[in-house]
Amino acid sequence: MLINGTIFTILSIVIPILLCIGISIFVKKKFNNYYGVVIGLVISGVAFGFLQAGIPQLYIVNEDFKVKSYRLFGPLNYTFKNDKKIILSPDPMEVVIINNSGYYLLLQKIEFGDPDFYQNKPEYKKIVAQIDSSHGNEEKKTRLRLIEPFIAFPVRLNHKRIDYFFDDKIPDQIKGYGSSNQVKFWLREVK
Repeated sequence: MLINGTIFTILSIVIPILLCIGISIFVKKKFNNYYGVVIGLVISGVAFGFLQAGIPQLYIVNEDFKVKSYRLFGPLNYTFKNDKKIILSPDPMEVVIINNSGYYLLLQKIEFGDPDFYQNKPEYKKIVAQIDSSHGNEEKKTRLRLIEPFIAFPVRLNHKRIDYFFDDKIPDQIKGYGSSNQVKFWLREVK
């Protein structure tokens, strides 16, 4: 079952809040004490964590390069435009990109790093690695992934989402904290 990404975000916030309120009221009425608030907070925190980390992210790219974001509950039977059929059941830690277009796509990893690695204060992070650069500990890991037409491409991403799509303007720097690099992902067309 697919759920729209925006609706899922709203539900992943509302459900834990309602769960916390419901448990708090139940414990107050049943046992006449306020421990239900603590129990409700713990259980709703676990529910929120599961909804964020335990449900795979799915992006569907159509011919016009419009990207739709979904969350996937359970297996999915998907039919591409060319009538090819697949059954998806991804790992909860994966992001799945369904390329339902006739174009080759690239998933590019972009690293933003602190220009002064010795200061540990808020700084703007500039791009330190892009496309073919090798920076830091990840020299052997590829920064580009080719996604062929009409396939489902599962990939593990640091923060389980793609930050930029196609014609989005990639900033030269982003606001960041500390000296560690921040990684962003850009899905674009092969040109």
